[in-house]
Amino acid sequence: MRQTELKVRYVVPQGTELEKTGHKGSVVYMYIGRPVDKQGHVLSDETRIQLNDHYVTVAEIPGAIAEARDRMSTEDRMRMTVNIHADRQTEMGVINDVKQALRQAGALRINYSATTKEQ
Repeated sequence: MRQTELKVRYVVPQGTELEKTGHKGSVVYMYIGRPVDKQGHVLSDETRIQLNDHYVTVAEIPGAIAEARDRMSTEDRMRMTVNIHADRQTEMGVINDVKQALRQAGALRINYSATTKEQ
């Protein structure tokens, strides 16, 4: 059951080397895509970043990561991973800006979600 209400639409890229992530309590979910309403209709072509249940700007990412880390147990903090679900059409500049902000926040474990490649 999904605990986060999606506020962006994204279609993850396909990949060939995929692995499942580990412990759920140590994962912070980030979604990057176009904003949608509650019915799933796209509101604009602007790229938005959603961290758990809230929209954030790139500049707000370090603070939001710190808040998420503070809510975790000590054990989960050590294993904290950011799981990025980015739309396949997201510009690489946005992804790089997000990675830099995560680095500033000390969130160095990053997973990128993808689907298996159809052959």
